[in-house]
Amino acid sequence: MSLINRAEVPESWQSYLHPNLDVYYFNLGLRLLTTDDIRKPELRALLLEIRNDCFEELAEDSGFQKLPIDWVMTITDCDLTERTALVGIHSRSLATSYRWSEPGKLD
Repeated sequence: MSLINRAEVPESWQSYLHPNLDVYYFNLGLRLLTTDDIRKPELRALLLEIRNDCFEELAEDSGFQKLPIDWVMTITDCDLTERTALVGIHSRSLATSYRWSEPGKLD
């Protein structure tokens, strides 16, 4: 993984080049990773809206509250028309990934 041209991405985001040549974006403060192009304002707005909606619903989920400190949320495959995406939460220390399912639960 290598850091790529920072000038192209909004403040607080980092862009990286995966060894398979896919580009992904990470925001440490938000604990958010995505393969969607956050340089597009409408896509970034949808990502943040989905993230915030997930957090509101997860606030009461005891499974979420027990996650270790290294958790990261991924939001990928954003669809601007349908306003949908794939959401997951991952922990390296637990070697576990949780998939978002409705209504607001981690599986």
